[in-house]
Amino acid sequence: MYRSRPRKASYASRGQQESSPANEEEDRKEQALRKAEDALWQLPRGLDGIKRSDFNPVALSLQMMDTSSLGKNYDEFCYYYNMLNDSLDGIVNEYYGGFNNSILTFSGLHDKIQGASGSVNHVKNNLQKVRRMILEERGSLDQLYTKSNQLGAIVSILNRFEEIKKLPEEIAGYVREKKFLTAASKLVQDMQFVFDSDFNPIEALSGLRQQLEKEKSELLRVIIGELHNHIYLKSPYCERKMGIEGEDEDDDSVDPVSNNGSAGAGGNGGAKT
Repeated sequence: MYRSRPRKASYASRGQQESSPANEEEDRKEQALRKAEDALWQLPRGLDGIKRSDFNPVALSLQMMDTSSLGKNYDEFCYYYNMLNDSLDGIVNEYYGGFNNSILTFSGLHDKIQGASGSVNHVKNNLQKVRRMILEERGSLDQLYTKSNQLGAIVSILNRFEEIKKLPEEIAGYVREKKFLTAASKLVQDMQFVFDSDFNPIEALSGLRQQLEKEKSELLRVIIGELHNHIYLKSPYCERKMGIEGEDEDDDSVDPVSNNGSAGAGGNGGAKT
């Protein structure tokens, strides 16, 4: 009445394997699947149509209502139905844990996807809000930019004043190194900055102006003294040089006298001879 399905080698006959709960569970699952496959293969040719995707149960029901020899046997249908149902129950009993885990996993994934979707929408809304804020013209930003530039200029001026306060030490170093031109240039630049007309209303700079005037007078005195010594040969180098030349002239003035004396003595000796 039914076709026999070719048997596969049993799970136990595939080789000696260690007995463990995991292996036993896999064996039960495979047996449940094999039982369902065997039930499908045992269906008679008259009921092969139920395995097709386009199966029409109405036509089969009408054939089972036909009591003639052309009709289908209802008892036979119930037998195979119960057999298939039992095999499906066995599959469900063996795989219910996996089904539950799959359902829980799917539910968790669904929640994660929903949360991610909400986060993406939130980020999208924030980006649109930021874009509108960036494109919006704001007069306060221009005021802040102008104020920032003004404060930067003030900080630069204050730093310049702090550097000018160290000018006396720098000029003293230049004077010791005989760098009078560098000292004068530095002093002129700083005085031009401090005595600028924009800073005239600032009374706090009066002390710094007086200090620069004093440094100017002192540097002028030192430069005039150096020029005086250089013009009149009063520098230590010139004095040493002049002292050496004076000694040479004294030696030259003594030599002719000694030469004359020696010549006279020679002449008298010759006369006596």
